[in-house]
Amino acid sequence: MRRLLCLSFIFWGCGGDPISSLPPCPDCTALVGGKIFDGTTTKPALVLLSGNTIQAVVEEEVPPDVGTIVDLSGQTLLPGFFDLHVHVYTPPTEDGFTPPANLARLQLQAFLRNGVTGIGDLGSPSEGIFPDRAESQRNLIFPRIWAAGPMLTAEGGHPCGQEALPVCQPVRGIADAEQAVQAIEAEQPDFYKLIIEPGWRSPLPTVDADTVMAIYSAATTRNRPLWAHVTRASDLDLALDVGVRRLAHLPFRDLLSEAQALRLAQTNTVVVPTIGYLDALDRLGRGELTELDDPLVAKDVHPRVRADLQDPARIARYLDPVTKTAVAEVLSNVRQNLSLLVLNKVSIVAGTDAGNVANFHGVSLRRELALYVEAGLTPAEALKSATAEPARLLGRPDLGNIVPTATADLVAVEGDPLLDLSALGRVTHVWKGGAEVDRASLAASP
Repeated sequence: MRRLLCLSFIFWGCGGDPISSLPPCPDCTALVGGKIFDGTTTKPALVLLSGNTIQAVVEEEVPPDVGTIVDLSGQTLLPGFFDLHVHVYTPPTEDGFTPPANLARLQLQAFLRNGVTGIGDLGSPSEGIFPDRAESQRNLIFPRIWAAGPMLTAEGGHPCGQEALPVCQPVRGIADAEQAVQAIEAEQPDFYKLIIEPGWRSPLPTVDADTVMAIYSAATTRNRPLWAHVTRASDLDLALDVGVRRLAHLPFRDLLSEAQALRLAQTNTVVVPTIGYLDALDRLGRGELTELDDPLVAKDVHPRVRADLQDPARIARYLDPVTKTAVAEVLSNVRQNLSLLVLNKVSIVAGTDAGNVANFHGVSLRRELALYVEAGLTPAEALKSATAEPARLLGRPDLGNIVPTATADLVAVEGDPLLDLSALGRVTHVWKGGAEVDRASLAASP
């Protein structure tokens, strides 16, 4: 590959052959022939990886003398995606499903296979997710993990009710707030998550305003952000009143007002919409969950999970006309609320709530982003909500952009997602920390 310059021309060799403007780098990898997403548009560029970082991004097609060349002709290179609302230890099936012992690991692998190189887990058992977080820093089979551990919720509250499940940390009123937060703090969580809503299926106990304030103060004292789980407009008001500026859901049980949307914008509150969860339930009830028939998706969703969701007896509740009507109503609400947020330029960061029924780990992000575009975001804005914006929120400016010195978490897809967002479902390569991921070895099924 090495060509020597014989004159003072920068881009041409002695025989008229073009040569690279970059110096030789035998330990580098050159990604050539494709386009990159720069946060605004897509354009042809050569990207040079050295170790775990991006060494150079140049608008030329001639690679330098490097150890490895990857041809990305017809493809687009993007920063690795983030999904900032997931549940690694929850299978995307109905209650009563007994997951295979290795399902959580397979669900983590599905994220990475689909180019999701960073996740925010907002509710998993401490004994599982925090060891996974440590392991993710050393391996090429998990995405990078930021985790809350168990969810803070009222005793008997959503989502655990009266069951003593390890995904919930009960808070027994204001006097218990400090102790409940400290019980999770031992694991050094990246943030906390507080449930404010009363549940969807039936009203459950909730934390009162004084307890919300006490939990927010306890989190702030420990210099950790607090995510609020809200589903009603009144939940949103309560969260904002005490100072919470991260919402793990966009309310869907009722409609937001123009004033509430404006308040979100003025307070720089970040909202994770999770609209795809309700969209998936709606399509499941209507028999239009096409992902179940997609052979590419089959590689990322365990066969037992797919079989469970194709069994009419197991999903009977979602086929019931009353449930279908209720789901359609809340989906309409959240669509209108998201459009209102877009109009008011509220900060939106991508998150799917993967782990809920029919909401698949890794796979569901592309549908989530498509729904953002339907609500009024441009394709570029939707992509930024899953790349640069979550990286900024997590305090990782080295991620989420394709620029020199950035950490090389990258994904390549066939086509151009700015022209056709479905390109996100055609992942060809994934890099984490400059090393290419062996996607084939991470499949849930052959």
